[in-house]
Order: sequence, then C-alpha cells, then structure tokens
Amino acid sequence: MASHTYRKSKILFSAALLCGTFITAVQVLAQSSAPPTDRTYLPVPDPERKTYSELDVRNAEKPDSYAGVSAPKNAPNVVVILMDDIGFGAASPFGGPIDMPNIDKLANEGVRFNNFHTAALCSPTRVALQSGRNHHMAAMGSIMEWSTGFPGYTGRHPEDAAFLAEILRLNGYSTAHFGKAHETAAWENSPVGPFARWPTGAGYDRFYGFMGGETDQWHPMMYDQNQLIDPAADNPDYHLTEDITDQAISWIRQHEAITPDRPYFVYFATGAVHAPHQVPAKYIDRYKGRFDQGWDAIRDDILARQIKLGWVPEGTVNAERPKDIKAWDDLSADEKRLFARQAEIWAGFGEHADEHIGRLLDAIDALPDADNTLVIAIIGDNGSSAEGTMVGLYNAMAYFNGVPTTVEDNLAQIDKLGGPESYPHMAIGWAYGTSAPFAWMKQVASDFGGTQNPMIMRWPGRFKADDKIRSQFHHVTDVAPTVLDAAGLPEPTMVNGVKQVPMAGTSMLYAIDDPDAETTHPTQYFEIMGNRAIYHEGWLARVIHFLPWESKPAGGLFGGWAAWLDDGVPVFTYNYLATDEYSIRGSDPLPKGENEIVFDFDYEGGKKPGQGGTMTISVGGKKVGEGRIDKTQPLVMGTEAFGVGHDSETPVVADYGWAPRLGTGQPLPWRHARRREDLPDQD
Repeated sequence: MASHTYRKSKILFSAALLCGTFITAVQVLAQSSAPPTDRTYLPVPDPERKTYSELDVRNAEKPDSYAGVSAPKNAPNVVVILMDDIGFGAASPFGGPIDMPNIDKLANEGVRFNNFHTAALCSPTRVALQSGRNHHMAAMGSIMEWSTGFPGYTGRHPEDAAFLAEILRLNGYSTAHFGKAHETAAWENSPVGPFARWPTGAGYDRFYGFMGGETDQWHPMMYDQNQLIDPAADNPDYHLTEDITDQAISWIRQHEAITPDRPYFVYFATGAVHAPHQVPAKYIDRYKGRFDQGWDAIRDDILARQIKLGWVPEGTVNAERPKDIKAWDDLSADEKRLFARQAEIWAGFGEHADEHIGRLLDAIDALPDADNTLVIAIIGDNGSSAEGTMVGLYNAMAYFNGVPTTVEDNLAQIDKLGGPESYPHMAIGWAYGTSAPFAWMKQVASDFGGTQNPMIMRWPGRFKADDKIRSQFHHVTDVAPTVLDAAGLPEPTMVNGVKQVPMAGTSMLYAIDDPDAETTHPTQYFEIMGNRAIYHEGWLARVIHFLPWESKPAGGLFGGWAAWLDDGVPVFTYNYLATDEYSIRGSDPLPKGENEIVFDFDYEGGKKPGQGGTMTISVGGKKVGEGRIDKTQPLVMGTEAFGVGHDSETPVVADYGWAPRLGTGQPLPWRHARRREDLPDQD
C-alpha cells in the first residue's frame, strides 16, 4: 500500500510539472493579512484563510505574510523584580539598615508606593502577582509544600486563572523568568513533571532558576527550562544571585539583537534575602558592628529615618515588641554577639542582591528601547522572616522540622555562618526590628508587618520621576492589570479554551498621573494559616491565631540520607539536620559480580513522625549489617535533588565528600569527616 501511494503521487506531481506550474488538485488556501482585533479570546485566531481558484500561481495575487499576532504598537518591555523575605523597613531607600544604592537610584528615577501589600507568604504572593487573582482563587492558600486537597489550598494552579506571562506571550511578547519559582506543587517537581504548571508551562518561553521556596546559594538545585543542572560544579566563585543576573542580561541582549521589534517580559525573582543567608565574606564585613545596638534601637532608628524621608507620616509610632521576643538589653553577651553577627550576614546578603539588581538595570538602560521599558520593583514578597527561631539557626532546615537549637549550638559555628558550610537564618528579633513601624512579620497576614512592602515603578517614556509618594492602598493582585493596561491589552475572558475567572486587581497607572487620587482598590482580604484580616477604605479588622515561631512537628550537608559503598562495603547513613549522624555498615565488601542490596528500615514510631527505628542491610538475601537510627526528620528533608549514582549539590556524608570547590582543588572539610586523612588542614 505504501509503495502504491508513492507511485501515484509521483505521477500526479509529474503531470503538474508538464503544465508549467504546480498547483494541487484542490483549492489553495492562503491566510489573509487582516490584523486580529479581539484579544479577549486567547490565543488570537489566525486570520481567515483566503481561497484561490486559479490553476496557475502566476495569475494569483500574492497575499501579505502573517507571522502571528503582534503586540500592540508601542507596547513597553516589562521587567518585574521581586525580592524575597525583606520587610517594610529593611532597605536603605525606605529608612532601613541594608545599603541598597541601586534600589535607591531606581526609586529616584521613578515613583514610590508606600501602601502596597503582599499576601504575607512566598507562594501566595507570587501566584497573586502573576495571575492577578487572590491566592485562594488560584489554589495557593499557603506554600506549595503545605498544599492539601481542600479548595483554595490544592497547589494546583487552575487553568481559569492564566498567568500574566501566558497572556503576554499570546499577545506577541517574549517572556522569561529568572530565579525563584515557588508556584508548582512539590509532587510535580520531578524530572518527568508534569510540566504544565512549571514556568515553561505557564507562559514563560525561558526559565532559569529554582523550583522551591529556597535553595543553597552556593550550590543550588537549579533548572534550565525543566532540566536539572549543576551550575556551581567546577566554579569556585559561584553564587546564585550573580548567576541568574548573568542569565537574565544574556537573554535580554539576545532578544534585543534578534527580535528588537518584539517587546519582552522578564520576571526576575531573587532568592535573597530568604534563608539560607549566604554571601561572600566581603559583603558581611561591611556591616561589622552596625547591628551591635540591637533590634530595639535599630527599629527606633528606622522609624526616625522613615519619618524624615516622608515614607511614613509625622507622628507615626512603632508597634510594641511582641512579648515573646526579648528586649535587647535583657540578652546575654553571647546572645548579643551571635545575633549581631546574624544581622550582619543578612544585611550583606541584601546589599549583594542590590548590586546585581543594579547590574541588570544598567544592562537594560544601555539598550535602545530603555525608555519604553516599564520596571516594577517590589521590595519583598512579605515581611521580614521570623522563621529563624528566637536564637537563629546554623541550619534553617531545623525550623521546618520543629527541632530546637540553642545559642551554644550556633556560637560553635559562628565563624562559618554565611559561608558554604552553613545554611543559616537570623533570630526573630530582627524580623520584628526591620518590619518597622508595623506589628508582626512574615506569615502574619493579619497585620501590615507581614503584608506591606515598598514598591517602585519606572517608565521613562511614559512618566517622569517625582518625589511625591503614592499612598493609595494597592495589592499584589494589581500588578498584572497594571501591565496589561500599560501594554494596551484587555483582560482576556478566554485563554486556551478555558473561560477565565476575572482578575481581582486593578491598574495602578492612574496614581502615576494623579498622586492624590482615591485608590481604585479600596477593599482587600488577607489570610495565611488562620491569621486573617479585611481592609476597607482605611479600616482594618483582623484576628491572629498562629505565630511564626510556633512551628511544631506534624528536608545534603544539612540533612538527608545516603546508601553508598565505602571501598565496596555497603553503608547507610542518616544525617539528622547536620547535628547527628547514624551510619550502619555491612560486614564485608561486596563479592564480585551482580549483587542485590536491600536497606530495610523498621520504623518504630507508628503514625508519630520524627521517631527512630532499626536499619538492616542485606546482600543477596543475607543480613550483613544492622543498627539503630534514633530519630528522623519529621517534616522536611531539604531542598536538594535525589541523586542516583552521584550526590549532586552538597554531600550527605562527609566521608565521600563532593566535587572540588572554593578553588582549593580538594573536597571541603565537612565537620563530620572522620576517616579522610587527605582533607586539608583548616584554621
């Protein structure tokens, strides 16, 4: 049958050639060049096909070419910058102690909003920003890792709440996302997806970043599109913030060189200053001694600067310190030394991020269409984080497992904090201090210390900079409508065949033209883990049920397990939050040839998490080793990939180490090392 069809097609083709010009036996269809008009239904359908009846193409009128829908004329490039876990009073342009000269420069080149609100937590804020819907409507009532089957909390981004990136892509924009993506359910974060709710499935042509709430800044779990990569391998100077900045600059320049007539949308989301607080030492050193006065005095200083800047009104007073947080003057000398160091690291991390945001902005400003580029910078996706417990953390995974740590534990590691051998967070008092003047902090959606964040808009071709602070109430759901308004695009009612839930937000561009106009977003609710509030025309009703430091048990180097061979001997090692290590070893090296090895853990805790049990190792059905694992991590193992055949990112077990790092040419001297005589001596 195949050969018969092939011969027939050859005969028809030859006959057509004898006529001088080949025309198929049926009518030829060509697309009309008429531009599409209705952008409320996406994708915009191709123009109606034009029909031809001429036998000879030389007698047919050539249609105009059509390469797909184009963005509206003069639609701007759009860059949305989102920093992580930094409160209302933390950055220097808004009275804070973290030096951010590039954010300050951006603010002076644009306009500032001081009454802009987020959802108080990572995933909810990010999905609200990208969809224009409230976070429960977009199924992300909490972070992805805490998703449930209940409506509003499934973590499964619904198709009736399309992301801004998809809307712009279907309207002729190029789209890219660099950095943190915390909007995909944990069970869909795998090498086989499904990828429909990854950034590449949500409208982004280009994605380069990490998929969880946090990752190691020195050796992150990174994805290029949807493929896991290890950019830190063989790169002793690697840092995540520098990497995503390089990638974003490269993509924008490439886009402008190849398709300068097509606008671009870039969503740039730093991992800073979310834990782990990790940054080159020179940035930490810049802050030596600058937090010695403590969080109470720092908070008062922030408020004084905020009033002087006009960022808050005259007469504003600081909300009282929560009773669970100690006054700085009541702390011991050891506590003060430790906590001040934690703040120095956090601030250095923030300044480092600002430096690379400045590199990105400089690269954009050097391009021909810089004036027609709208930049929206949101300084924090929630308030400062109080997930570091009362005394801070050498290993932030301890918080998510409800495992207590002590000042003594942290002081023993104080010289390593901020470096690659730490995964640190700061004491809660700094979250309180840098949320000035508001009450509470991240996770507490009932209060503005958890939800109010500085926002900057700059668009030189559309409006000039001024020093008039915009104080209209606005919310993160307003970002998507603002971008659509700027691009001259309607909010779609249908996307990819799915009827859309209307966006909850409104455009903020009116406030640019009229700084004193009444807000177009007079009412907004907030809710995270039972902490909730409703704002209406200047009034706030709120209730608080849960505090960030009330984590209770129900996540590499900083916790995990490994089944490995030590000179042929099977070993199972359980690393409990880098504080305890349990290794069960076989009795002899494996015999030559194929071997079936079974690691059998007999858990003794029943339904209660975090308990211990017995690990048995068998080879070929014969028991070769047995031992106790006294306790297990109850909730989260870590943020690293599950490796088979090798251990990517940081090593679970010091004995096998990892690839050369830090320019030493040798493995790092992990503190659990026991038998590695070849490790370098360290001061």
